[in-house]
Amino acid sequence: MSYTSLDHFIARMRFKAAYPHIRKGARVCDLGCGLDAAFLDFAAERIAYGVGVDDQVRDGARGKWQRVRQDIREPLPLESAQFDNVVMLAVLEHLADPEPVLREAHRILQQILHRIGFNEFIHYTFELGLNNLMVATR
Repeated sequence: MSYTSLDHFIARMRFKAAYPHIRKGARVCDLGCGLDAAFLDFAAERIAYGVGVDDQVRDGARGKWQRVRQDIREPLPLESAQFDNVVMLAVLEHLADPEPVLREAHRILQQILHRIGFNEFIHYTFELGLNNLMVATR
């Protein structure tokens, strides 16, 4: 699927919203990263270690980031407490049952999830548009 200029603009708006939640030296996992793991590139100066997980990427290292070809609805082949941040941008609203994905996100975070930004993520309410964003931090 090719992306339009509008798709790129909206993605960049999401990236800008997520960026402040990433601390310098962070270990970041982008679940549903898309073909290019573009958010990891966008926030590269703050990320010490990054992994993009998506069912469309090729496994292996590409550039600075590790990529894992995996359906994020399945158990992730990542260690528990491995990441400081888990990012899902424009992902949750596509999941019929987001709870298993959120449990895996919680499992791979280093400490207890204490901040989620997704229109305040009130009671799993998903909205489409610029605000479909989730950033979990320790």
